[in-house]
Parts: sequence; structure tokens; C-alpha cells
Amino acid sequence: MDMNRETASASQRPEHISDAIRVQRDVVDHAMLSTDKSSLSSHLETLGRWLGRRYKFSQNATDVEEAVLSHRRAIEYFPSNPQYLFTLSQSLRLQFGRSQKLEHIEEAISLAREAISLTPEGEQSAQVRRMYELTLALHGKCEILVQIEDVDEAVANSLRCVALTQPNDRDEEDRPVLPPRLMYLGVALQHRYQLTRRIADLQEAIVAHEKAVALTPEFDRNLPAMLNNLCIALQRQYEATGDGGCVDRVIAMRRRMVNEEERKRPQSPDLPSWVGGLANALHLRFRRFGLASDIDDAVANHTRAIVMSSPTDPHLPTMFTNFANALRSRAELNTSVEDIDQALDCLGKARALTPNSHHLDRSSQYLALGGAHQVRFRYGHDPTDILLSVEYLRESVELLSPTQTPVSSSSPATLRQNARLAIPLNNLGISLRLRFEREGDLSDIQEAISVQQKAVGMTPRDHADYPSRLANLGNSFLYRFGRTKDKSDLEEAIRYQEAAIRHAPSDHPQLPARMSNLGLSLRTLAELTRQLPDFDKAIAGLKTAIALEAVVRNPPLHSHITDALGTVSHERFKVSNSLEDIKEAISFRRKAVSLLTESDTSPSLYQYLNNLGASLHILFRQTGEITHLDEAIAVLQRALDIIPESSAQTFLRLSLRTNLADTQATRYSLSKEIHYGRESAFNWEEVALDPVLSPWIRIRIAKRLAKLTKRFDRGRCLSAYKLCIQLISVISGLEQTIQRRHSALASISNITLEAAAVAVELGVAELAMEWLEQGRCLVWTQLNSLRTPVDPLRSVNPELADRLTHLSPLLEKMGSRNVHTSPTPESESVPLDYTGPSLAVDMDTERKIMLQDDVVSHVNLAQEWEEVLTQVRAMDGLENFFKPPPVEEWFDLIPANGVVVVIVIHQTRCDVLVLQPGATKPLHLHLQELTYDMVEEWRTSLHRSLVTEGVRMRGYDGTGSGGGDPVRPVDNVNEPDDRVIRPMRRVGGSSSVLEHVLKQLWTRIAKPIVDTLALKASKGRVPEQRIWWCPTGSLSFLPLHAAGIYGRSDAVGISDYAVSSYIPTLSSLLECLKSNLESDTPSKAPAERGVLLIGEHNAPGLPAIPGAKTEVKSIKSQLTSRGIPTMTLGGETDSMAVIEAGVSNMNKYTCVHLACHAKQDTNEPLRSGFHLHDGRLELSKIIQVNMTNADLAFLSACETSTGDEKLSEEAVHLAAGMLAAGYRGVVGTMWSIKDKYASEIAESFYDDLLTRSAVAGTPDIDGRHAGQSLHQAITHGIREKLGNTPESLLVWVPYVHFGL
Repeated sequence: MDMNRETASASQRPEHISDAIRVQRDVVDHAMLSTDKSSLSSHLETLGRWLGRRYKFSQNATDVEEAVLSHRRAIEYFPSNPQYLFTLSQSLRLQFGRSQKLEHIEEAISLAREAISLTPEGEQSAQVRRMYELTLALHGKCEILVQIEDVDEAVANSLRCVALTQPNDRDEEDRPVLPPRLMYLGVALQHRYQLTRRIADLQEAIVAHEKAVALTPEFDRNLPAMLNNLCIALQRQYEATGDGGCVDRVIAMRRRMVNEEERKRPQSPDLPSWVGGLANALHLRFRRFGLASDIDDAVANHTRAIVMSSPTDPHLPTMFTNFANALRSRAELNTSVEDIDQALDCLGKARALTPNSHHLDRSSQYLALGGAHQVRFRYGHDPTDILLSVEYLRESVELLSPTQTPVSSSSPATLRQNARLAIPLNNLGISLRLRFEREGDLSDIQEAISVQQKAVGMTPRDHADYPSRLANLGNSFLYRFGRTKDKSDLEEAIRYQEAAIRHAPSDHPQLPARMSNLGLSLRTLAELTRQLPDFDKAIAGLKTAIALEAVVRNPPLHSHITDALGTVSHERFKVSNSLEDIKEAISFRRKAVSLLTESDTSPSLYQYLNNLGASLHILFRQTGEITHLDEAIAVLQRALDIIPESSAQTFLRLSLRTNLADTQATRYSLSKEIHYGRESAFNWEEVALDPVLSPWIRIRIAKRLAKLTKRFDRGRCLSAYKLCIQLISVISGLEQTIQRRHSALASISNITLEAAAVAVELGVAELAMEWLEQGRCLVWTQLNSLRTPVDPLRSVNPELADRLTHLSPLLEKMGSRNVHTSPTPESESVPLDYTGPSLAVDMDTERKIMLQDDVVSHVNLAQEWEEVLTQVRAMDGLENFFKPPPVEEWFDLIPANGVVVVIVIHQTRCDVLVLQPGATKPLHLHLQELTYDMVEEWRTSLHRSLVTEGVRMRGYDGTGSGGGDPVRPVDNVNEPDDRVIRPMRRVGGSSSVLEHVLKQLWTRIAKPIVDTLALKASKGRVPEQRIWWCPTGSLSFLPLHAAGIYGRSDAVGISDYAVSSYIPTLSSLLECLKSNLESDTPSKAPAERGVLLIGEHNAPGLPAIPGAKTEVKSIKSQLTSRGIPTMTLGGETDSMAVIEAGVSNMNKYTCVHLACHAKQDTNEPLRSGFHLHDGRLELSKIIQVNMTNADLAFLSACETSTGDEKLSEEAVHLAAGMLAAGYRGVVGTMWSIKDKYASEIAESFYDDLLTRSAVAGTPDIDGRHAGQSLHQAITHGIREKLGNTPESLLVWVPYVHFGL
């Protein structure tokens, strides 16, 4: 029965009402002839009321339209009459019930409010009636558009209405008025509960409904409506708490209502709604307990309700939607495609009957459509289904959004206003995760986590759906971990999975599956931690799950958990190396296969065979018994032969191929039978080339393929390495922060050197160079791409150029953001299993939601960037846009007096590739007297000696700590964030170690290169020859520029033959050389000439370096005397060297000179930086500056080109960072510099540079001569002063030049 329906008393039959209307019309016509407007308006109002009564019987639109018109005419005469306003509000509400137009109900609400405000205070009865009318009007609006302010008003109004109603108050038909008013109070509270999920509102609603039912006589025709609303409230209580007693009570009540109605009024228009309500209750119970009889009964009752309904029944769309949801549930139980197709048909009918203004109904329909397509995708794996599922669920979410802001951009606080969103958000997350599984698009799993975090955040912890939403969120984190291998994702997955189990009832049907999933997640964590107790915890959890009665009675689930136990035992073996573990794994896995019937063709069978084959392979490796290996091959081949070639089994089929390839490769290595090798290569290649897999998996497989085929298939080997290089770029994509990219590259950068070494060995040095360019210094290359001018594109396609220009700074900003997500102390104070009153989103969850939204935005920006680049590169002449220069351009750009020397250091071989001007391919030199281990030993011993010497900060004195007294490490309690390794007494003497290393570098590397190139010594002057060194691996941390034999009168070294500079990549040099050819002098606006001098001699918490103050003062005087503009921060000036001032002024000057302490942070390289007065000017901040006319940076500090051994191929140091920020050249240091010589070297450098710049015709400093000037300042300056003693090496060797 419609809750808005008001009926006339039994004595007011339709024919009597019609008679009354005819009489009243005559009265109105007669009154029209009178001048008594008061009488006329009264008669018009009465006519309107009679027409409204007849409409309730006739449902004739003309009646309600005439009623509205009569009331409007009455108000024309007396617009402030509260009674007339009240009755017009009633008629408009009735008209809205038919038209469903928001303007009708909005006007009704407005009129009711006005009527209340105009009612005199003494007319309490009239006041209460009008308040009740306002409640009805607000309820009508909330049926199609729920807004929190309307609901709050309805609740407050209903409470006042009930409070002012006496138990014995009666209406004009002598019926008690308190029960319906209590009922509508309950309805308003239910509406508010739907928005806020405050359980107190629901409990108060149930109390109000129970009172209404108790006060209503048995024979009252409104009793069914009141029982119906009580049932709805109890159903919602069940949904919130999972209390089975609630739903049993509802089903019993609804059966009674249906039976009574069928007995008394078999043709009752309310009967379909009662039957549909019974079906909904049965469906609810099925979702809790999973009984097939309940869902079959629900479907039967839904069918019956729809058959009984009138085609014009306004509830019909909702009935179709509920029927579709029940069909979907039965389809999931029985894997019935027919049920899903019927559900989609029902939803099509529901949509056709629903006006666009019915946001709630449309949202429910889109929710059901998204769920139905989600289920059909699980069965058929048609990509169209999952696409439609995602889009429908997005529509459902947006229709419920409380603001105009899209839900994806809404804050958690905004979303809390509408808790209805939790259901579609949760389902949207599931569909996005399913699409990620199929297509591998990272943005899908990022968004899935984001929306599911919102769903969890707005769900009270005592709600029945809270555990399932926790489990779904945990699963999404687990899937993302599979892609990113980020341990924090796995830890989050376990955290949510454990909470889902804690919050679920002990008899929940999903509990075994959740326990199984948790066990597998714990196994994955144990693989990372390599701790046996973690494996034992996973095994114990799975054994607990397998002992559950629900598991024993369910063979597929029993088999699944048994196989999971085999998986954990298999992985435990990898840590314990115990033969018993792998044997137990095989035992579990054989049992898992045996629990499935012979005719079973479910994916589980293929998976269990796959797992069994893998364990048998391991057993062979332990025992050496060939029968185990042959059985493994047979088992895996059997599974691969029977698995369907459908997209549904793509991942499993690829896993089978991988394991089969592993066993075949093992067989090949034993027997040397080529067919095993070729079969293995074929299977690995199929896996490596499939884009649906994680790039981490593909690169691992491609590397195996390359190593295998190097023996018998040169072409396939090189193709595999080429794929590895491509995948490195994918793994370190722009969608990640720079910090995350560096973290990813730390574990895979060596692949580039391996590929290059093999390419050189196979005689394709050009390919080796290409790979080195594509696979090294990726982060700096990406940053350079974001900053490269788009002028060539703008002249062809301005629109695409504008898009790239818009995206570049956004991506750069996103890439530079911090991603620390460890819990805050505030968030840790509220545990996940907190069971008190829910605030829906705690601070930790809200913070994570915001962070996740940033991740989604970042991924979307990166995708758009790639899409635009794809469009650009499809255009004629722009195929290599934003790519490294093609090979044919390399040699033409190198100056006539220069060469580029790339040195490839790998465990298998060491080679030199020389690029000379005018050549067509690199000159190859195999360093036969050099090994990887030698270089690593030199690096380690030099590092150790420098640490022991204390040569790690500017200002060390090179003598230990005063005379010969023993020195111990000193703890500085005021320096919690250690800037450097603290000084200790030297043990072996760094100078002697350094002298040895330099000699080895000369004899084994530099001397063979000098001889091969036939370079001539230039004693007594700066050589014309230039060498740009591009070392790799551990050689990146050694001073090649100083290679030589010292400590004797006939000292010899590379500095006698060439001026040395370093470059991170060939491309970084070629870009500078290219721009150098286009402009003889750097492009500098007058306001951007000169040098910014930054000096900090007394940084808080660090040793004073008085020489820095002297250095800045001397250089300023030197530059000013030559007419060079300068600005000084720190030193002896009033302007302090603070971070913001330094950053903001860098872009105003072409050169910068920093004299201060510096810090190389090996844990977070981008936090390396310069210590100024107010803290550390970090590399991450410097690279954001993007200085367009920057020329030269002189970094008179320690460790500015040290780098990080974990990222040897990424050049993560301050000197490279300054190049990335835009400087064409950088002078830096490999370790500490002595304070007393720093100023002297800098002054000598600038003196020579200013002279060379003037000779070249440059009005100020020209950084293109910086390499020669540093050579002059060192070789013919400080070295001549100090001599070639071993001790002097520590003074000048650290100085290096990078770039042009």
C-alpha cells in the first residue's frame, strides 16, 4: 500500500463524492456572481478538497489537476490564508505522486512551510496537521531524491508532530492519528540512516514503527502499510548487524501479511508489493546463509509479484530491479547464464519505466546492471561485460553523489553525508579489479583501491557488510602488490584480510575462503621476510580453515585449501631447504587434484596440475632423480594440452607455459638435446611477449630466455634483451613518483649492462650503445623529456603541443611528491578492530584515501601523456619525437677534438666503446686485463679508506683528530639525522689506497684507451683533446679523470693527454652539443646574466667551515672586478642562505656557486642536498626549478657527485641533479674537500674561465670552457703547488666536471 495514500471513509463512496463535486461546482458558479470574495475562495477550496478525494479513488489525472487549479484560484483571493496554502500543498503532493516532477513536490514543501509559519500559535491542532503535511511532502521528495537537509528537516518536523499529538487525537474519519505520524517518523529516521549509517537512527525507527503497529487496530486498513515499514526497518537492521533473528522475523511477518491480504482482498492493489517484500526478505536470508531453497523461493515470489502488478503500477520498476538482483544471486550460485540474461532483460524494462528525475531508482538500476554484467564477465570473460559493468557502476555512484563534485574527487568528509554510496563504490572496486586482472591497466587497480577505501571508510564497523568490504579492499591491495611488488601493499592486504575475519560471524559462508586468502597472503609475506615462523603462521591458518565443517562438505573448497597448503609448504622449502617440506607440498597437491572428479574441467584442475608440476621440479633438483623431472614435464604438458584457449584462462595458461619452460630448460641443460632447449625457448617467448602479465614477470622471463638462447639462437637472444630494455622503461614509468622509480630500478638496472655486454660479445656494438642509452639514467631522461621544448610540434599541431605543455608540469609535480604512508601516531591510536561507535572514516583512512586519489590522478596523467606522444609519433617527420637522437646523428655532433668513452663493466666481461667524430660506428676495445671483481674491490677499498680517514665532509683536516691520539666514534646527541659518516682515526692511509687505485685505473683502463686512440701528451699546458667519460657499474664511483701513476718525478696520467669530463648518458651530452651548434653563445636575457653565490659556513648542527665565507667573498670580488653581475646569500652579507631564497633566485642567474656542507642520502637519493641556514636544500626541490637559461653550477661542497651504489646506472647525485635542473655544466666533488684549499681552487677556476670566456667573445661567464678551466686550476694550479705526493691526491682528485 502506498504510504502517501489517504482514503475517504467507507461512507464516502466514489459516487457520493462525485455528487458532492457536482453540487460544489454549482455553488462555486453561483458564488462567482457575488462580490463576496471570501465566500468564493472558501467554496473553491472545498471543491479542490473534494476533487482530491475523488482522485484517490479514480487516479484520474484530470481530478488532481482541477483540484490544484481550484486551490490556486482560492489563494489568488487570500494568498496568506494558511488553510488554503495547506490544501494546495496536499493537492500538489498528490499530483507529484502521479507526475513525479520535482517542481510539484518542491512547491508542495514550500507551501506547507509557509502554512505552518502563518498558523496562529493558539491553533495547535491545525499547526500539527500542517506539520504532518510537510512531513508527507518531504517524504515524497526523498523517495526520488534524498538530500541530507531534507531528511534532517523531516525527522525534526516528525518529532515535533508526534510530541504534539495526543494518544486520543482522531482524524475526520474518527481514526487515531498518532500511528501514521509515528510511522512517518520511522520512515524519516530510516531515510537518515540510509545516508549516515548511524545505527541509532535505525533503532529509533524500529521503535517508532513498533509503536505505530501496536496502536493500530487489527481492522485498520493502514495496518499492512505499517507492518510493511516495520519489516523494511528490520531488514535494514539485519543488513547492518547480520542478526539472523531479524530476517526470520521479517519473513514470518511478510508471509502473514501476504496470506491475510490474499484471504481478505485477493485483488488488492497492495498485494504485489507485499509479495515482492517477501521475496526481498528471502533474498536477504539467502545472502547470509546461502540456502538454495531461499533464493529459489525469492525468485518465485518476485515472478509472482510482477505477474500480479498492473502495467501502470509505480512500484513496477523497483520490482523489476529487485527481481534482477535475485536472479543474479541465483546465477552466482548455479553459474547460470540464463538467469543473468533474464536479469538484464528485467533491468531493461525497469529503466524504460523510470523517469530521469528518479535518481535513487536509476542509481539502483545501474547498480544492478553493473553487478549483472560483472557476474556474466566472470563466466564468459567477454571484455564488453566488464567494460559495461564499470560504466554502469560509475553511473550509479555519480547519481548518488551529494554534490556536483564527482565522487572520484570528493573528500571522505563529503562522502560521509551519503552512506548509500558504499554499496556501488564497493562493487565498482570489484569490477575495476576484475578489469585490471584481464587488461593489466595499473590505473584500474589504483582506482579500485581508492573507491574501496571510500566504501570502507563510510561503513560503520558494526555493519554486517563491513567484513566483506574489508576483504574486497584487501584483495585489491594484494592484486596491486602482484604488479608493483611493493611490500606496503602486501602488508595492507593482510591487515584488511585479518580484520575481515575478525569482524565476520563465525558461521559466515565466506569465512573459509577468506581464511584461505589470508593464508596465501601470509605465505607471500613469508616469501619476502624469509622467516620460517611466518610460514608456520600461514600453515596454521589454512589448517584451521580446512577443519571447518563447511569446508569438508564442499569438495571444490576443500581441494582449494589443500592446494593452498601445498603452496605454503612449497615456499617454506625454499627457506628451510628441508626435503620434508617439498615432499609434504607434493602430497598436498596430489590430494588437491584427487579431490576433483575426473570430469571436472574447472580452472582449479589446471592450476593444481601446474602447482604439482612445479613441486615435482623442485624435488628433482633436490634428489637428482630424473623420474621426478619427467613426471613434472608430463603433468605440466597435460595441463597445457587440456586448458581452453580462452581469455578466461590467459594467466593460468601463461603460468603453465612458464613452469613447463623451466622444466624443459632443466632437461636441456642435462641432456643437451636441442629440442628441449627450443621448446623451452618457445614457451618462455610466448610468456614474455604477452602484455597482460606484470612487466616484472615479463622482464624476468625475457632475461631467462636471453641467457638460454645465447647458446643456440643469436637472433632470439638479442630480441629477448631488447624486450628487457623496453620493459625497464615500463617498470619505471611516469605514473610513479621519482622515489618509487628509483626503488624499482635498484633491482633491475644491471640488466642493461648484461644486455650491452652480450651485444658487444655478439658483435653489435651499435646495439649495445642504443640499449645503454635506453636503459640507463631513465629518471633524468624522463625529466628532460618533460622539459624539452615542443617547438617542432607546435608548428605542425598546436593543439597537441598545448596538451604536452599542460601535462609536463603536472607530471613533474606528481613525480616529485612524497609517498611515505606509514601510520601516524594519531591513526595508530584507533585500531582497525575498534568496535565502538563508528565515525565512518578515521584520520588514517582519510589520509590514505587522499594519497590514493593522488596515485590515481598521477596514473591518469601518465596515460594521457603516453596517448599524446603516440599521436605525435604517428605524424610524418615526428617519429622520434622525445626519443634519443638516432645513431646516425651521434658521431656528427661530437666536436673534432673530443671523444666519448663508454665503459661497460659486467660480471661476464669489460669493454670500451669509443664514439669519435666522423665515425659511423663505435670503436670497440675489449679490456682483457680488467674484471668486474677488480673494479668492485677498488671501489670498496677506496670507500672504506675514505670513511676511515674521515674524508666525508668539507672541512676535514686530513690528520685524524689531533696528533697521534687514538680516536673513537663520537655520538652527537644533537644530530639525530646524521649528515655524514663520523670521522674516525685512519688505519691504513687513504692516500696510499687512492694512489693504488689510480695506478690500476691507468694501467688497466686509461692507458689502453690512450694507446688505442694514439693520444699525444701535452705536458705543461691544457690539452686540446677532450674525453667525456661515461662509466657504468662500480666504475661510476672511481676517479677515472685522475687515472695515473703518481708519487714520482716522472708521474703520468690521463690529465697529460686530455681534459676529462663526465656525462650520465650520451644523450645528455648530445642535447647540449646540438644546442651549442644552434647558438654560439648561451641564450641569456640581460636580467639573467651573472652568478648567484650561496655560502653557509656555519650550518646548524654541523662543523663550521670558515673557508666557505672567505671563498664566497673572494669570488664575489673577483667577479665584480670583471663586471659580472652577482647576488650573494650568506657569507658575510645580511642576506641569509635559506632554502626558499636559494631556489627562487637560481632561475635569475645563469650560474650558481654553492660553498657549504652537502649530504648524499643513500636511502632516499632525492633527499640529498646542500645544508643551508634553515635546513637542507634537497635534490628533489632543485630539479623542480627548471631553469631555462642555466649554464654552470660550481658545487664547492662534499659528496656532490658521489652517487648511490644501488643505483649506479641512474647517476643519482647532486651534480647530475643540477644537470637535470637545466645547467649545461657542473663542477662537483666525489668526496670531501679540504676547506683551506677550496677557495684557492675556486678562485683559480674562475680566473681561467673568465679569461677563456673573454677570448671567446662572451661578455660574461661561458660554461662551455668549464672543463678546461677546472683542468687548469687543478693540474697547473694546486698540483704544482702541492706536488705529486700521495697526500696531495686527496686534495685535487675529488674535483670533477660534468656535462658540456
